[in-house]
Amino acid sequence: MTEERRINEELASLLQEFGDLKVKYREEKEKNDAIELGIESKIATKYDSLISELKRQNDQYEGELKSIKFEKEQYEESSNRKIQILQKKVDSLTNNYNNMKKRRDYDFEGFSNDIVMLRKKLKGLEKQILKYAPYDDHEYHLTNIVNETERQIDKVSNELRMLKAPFRERELFLDNIL
Repeated sequence: MTEERRINEELASLLQEFGDLKVKYREEKEKNDAIELGIESKIATKYDSLISELKRQNDQYEGELKSIKFEKEQYEESSNRKIQILQKKVDSLTNNYNNMKKRRDYDFEGFSNDIVMLRKKLKGLEKQILKYAPYDDHEYHLTNIVNETERQIDKVSNELRMLKAPFRERELFLDNIL
């Protein structure tokens, strides 16, 4: 019986210890649950604050992106307008250059024709002078005709050079631009 009693006492002590452990387990579980709830609450709060911060940053970056896109569109429109204006200027200058070149070519041909006509008139005058002028006066008239012709040729050549100069300057200017 002593053996039984000892076993019963051990059993009672084990049951008592089991009860104490059960109480401690519940207390620890409650503490653990409370800590878990606190941690979950902190995590949820942190998560919510991170989400709200990310949303705020996203809104800020979207606003910046919109303003950058607007500035880009404004810059592109301005650049396109400037390009169109410059293209029109280039086209206009090219047309003016081509027109001046044609006019210069026509004027040059006209002066060449004028020189040829003056020479023909000079020859005709020389023939008439030779026909009607006496021989002594003939040399005098020829000398005057030659001098007059030289002056007219020089005058026409100078006019031609003076008329060509601005065209050449413009042509060089346009060549440098283009």
